[in-house]
Amino acid sequence: MSDDGATVRLSGDARRLAHELIDKAPDGWVMAINQPPRTLRQSDTFWRLCGLCAKQLRMQEPLDKQEWHDVFLSGFFQARGKSPRLIIGIEGERISLTKHSRWMGKEEMSDLLDYVTAWCIGQGLHVED
Repeated sequence: MSDDGATVRLSGDARRLAHELIDKAPDGWVMAINQPPRTLRQSDTFWRLCGLCAKQLRMQEPLDKQEWHDVFLSGFFQARGKSPRLIIGIEGERISLTKHSRWMGKEEMSDLLDYVTAWCIGQGLHVED
């Protein structure tokens, strides 16, 4: 094991390796088991949908890709019963604090894409590649 640690994707014989690494790890080291991260394809699809909305839709005013990204994340978490936290910022502005898509696992990102795709289709957008 290197001084930097190790990352092991759990499947087949890799589970045995993970056990060995745990057994060899020095006291005080940390082990984390996480779901697989979102894929680049999922990320690309999400940003493509955000760009499609930026070009073809308006809310109260035109929104760019990043703003659609924020709108979709806010709506997605609201629909899941995980309302974004609203706080007052250091200049008195309102801030919505929500999880970023870059921290989503593969499964959660898939759910987000289903949510966004359904919403876009409901708005009459053609969402296919």
